[in-house]
Amino acid sequence: MKKLILFLLIIFLGSPAFSVPADSAKYFKVKIKSLDSLLESMNGNSKTIERQMNYDADKKIAAIYAEMDKKELIFMEERQKLKIIIYCLCFVSLIVMGFAFYVLKKAKQKK
Repeated sequence: MKKLILFLLIIFLGSPAFSVPADSAKYFKVKIKSLDSLLESMNGNSKTIERQMNYDADKKIAAIYAEMDKKELIFMEERQKLKIIIYCLCFVSLIVMGFAFYVLKKAKQKK
């Protein structure tokens, strides 16, 4: 696309309607400066667009990571709750087994 624009500018700026033989060196310099400024503006726009796209992508990635961190935190909290429940159930079952052992021992002693 840039090459096509450059080619068209050279054709139009180099046409006889724009050139005067006596001042051809001056017009050639003006033509080169205008082409340079056009190319610089095209490169500047593409760089600006590229920076904006990178910024948007980084913002989306940061939002995804933040969401993942929230989900991971919720998962860890749920896991911790389940561990506490399991430990409590184990403790209660040990107490029940101990009480059952005590009752059976007392029942054998009565016989």
